[in-house]
Formats: sequence, structure tokens, C-alpha cells
Amino acid sequence: MRFMQIGPLAVAMTLMASCPEPVWAEAASNTLLPAIDRVLTIAFRDDTPKSSIPRPAAVRAVLEGVVDFDEAARRALGPHWQTRSDAERAEFVALFKDVMASAYLGTLQTHLGPSMRLVTENEDGRFATVLTHMQRPQGPPAPVEYRMHRRDGRWQIFDVRVDGVSLVAAYRRQFNSIVQTSSYPALLQRLREYLAQTASPAPGTPAARTPHARWRTALHVWTIEAAAAAGAAR
Repeated sequence: MRFMQIGPLAVAMTLMASCPEPVWAEAASNTLLPAIDRVLTIAFRDDTPKSSIPRPAAVRAVLEGVVDFDEAARRALGPHWQTRSDAERAEFVALFKDVMASAYLGTLQTHLGPSMRLVTENEDGRFATVLTHMQRPQGPPAPVEYRMHRRDGRWQIFDVRVDGVSLVAAYRRQFNSIVQTSSYPALLQRLREYLAQTASPAPGTPAARTPHARWRTALHVWTIEAAAAAGAAR
């Protein structure tokens, strides 16, 4: 489904020998908006063939192409990232990918809706901010802002804000609290429990809302879903 005209991709980029970056680079929104469009199609498709990939896995596959999960995970884990080994970091990033994909899907299906429009886009060198408005079941649209940076020649998301609430900052507060009051292995266990609870039924369905509520009550982890709900209640 497509709810807005996505501008044409930038044609022919001119490279200068003395400059490592292309003189002309495509806008961040040209990378972001088609990915969101695909996620919306997955989240709100009417049929789910038995042979199809489960929605959370399909959403994660799309996000893999536009989210810098390594950077988002590093920022979310905060000071505890530095004390982790390479193997532990890889394990955490893998869990964090699934948590983000599940939370994003649950947000769309439960608190937002199938339409989106671009509001503004600002770029400053290697960084860009893309503001969109997402449909809510009731009330005004929800402002969803994507923070992006250019890495390896393409734009990637490293943070998302819903109603002004930063995903990365809120996760960092909660993750830091768990590690300090319990342990790093306890944090990983909580993440695994969340993923096990949301694996089936599909996030966003009425049957899935009770596990999501139990997870938030037990762990108080911020998700995009919780932020959207808070914004809708204003």
C-alpha cells in the first residue's frame, strides 16, 4: 500500500577525487519512506498465508535495511556497552533487533494505523531528521520522528521519537536500571522472556495485548507502543 508519493531516487551521483562523499546524495526520506511503506503493508495485510514469514520476522527483515542496529543497541546499552566482549555485543544486538521489530509492529497495529505522511526533513552533513505523522485510531496524528545518519554511503536510523519520546534514551534508562539493580545476564533474560511472550499470537492482536501488558508491568521497559499510548491519552 502507498499513502504518499515518494520522490524519485537521485539520478547520477558525481564523485570528486578529492572528496570521499558524493557531491549529490539522495535525501534521507528516499531511504526511509519506502521502508516504512513496506512495514505498513506487512502490519496491516488482511491475509496471512501459512507459508508466509511471520510478521515480526518480516518487519525485522525490512528494518535491517534501514536501521543501524549496532549504533542503536550501543546507545541503548549506554555505559555497559564498553564492558561487554565482542561476542556479548553481537548477542545483545541480535536480541535488540527482535525487541525493536516486535515493539514497532505492536505500536502500529495497536496504537497507530496504516497511513503516514512526510511533514519535514532536515539534513546537516552526516545527520538527518525526518518527521512524519502517523494515523491514530482516534485523535490527532502521532508525530513520529526518525533520527538518521549516513554510514557506508547510505542513510540509516539510529533513534526514533514518538510524541517527543526517544526510544534509545528510554531504553537506556531502563536497561541501566536493570543492570545496576540486578545484572547484565538478568537483562538478557528479560529480553528473551519478552520475545517469547510476543512470539505468538501476532503482536497487536487482542490476544497479544495481555502478554505485552504483563511485560510492561514486570519490567517497565519503554517501547514505542507505550509512548504512542501515552501520546494518545493526552
